[in-house]
Amino acid sequence: MTDLELNRKLALAIGWREDQMEVLGDFLYVEVVDDGYREFDHADWRVAGPIAKKFDCFPFYMAGLWWVGGTLGNPIKADTPQRAIAMAATQGAGK
Repeated sequence: MTDLELNRKLALAIGWREDQMEVLGDFLYVEVVDDGYREFDHADWRVAGPIAKKFDCFPFYMAGLWWVGGTLGNPIKADTPQRAIAMAATQGAGK
C-alpha cells in the first residue's frame, strides 16, 4: 500500500469524508473548517500521535520492526512507528 493510499484510508477511518479530501500529486489534503486545506500525512507525528492515543495503538520496537497489537491476535508490523499506528487504526486495533 502506498503512503497516499494509507493516508486516504486513515483519514476515512478517523472520520474525514471523501468530499473533505483533495489529492494533489502524491499528497492528501483535508479540509479544515474556516482554514482551507491542510496536508494529512500519517508520517507526521502531529497526525500519528493523537491517533495512537485515541485508538490506544502505541507501537513497540522488536526484531527490527515496529509492532502494534492487533485484534484477534493479528499484530500489525511496519518499518516506522507512524506507519504501524496508521495501519492499526485503519484495521481497528486497540478498539
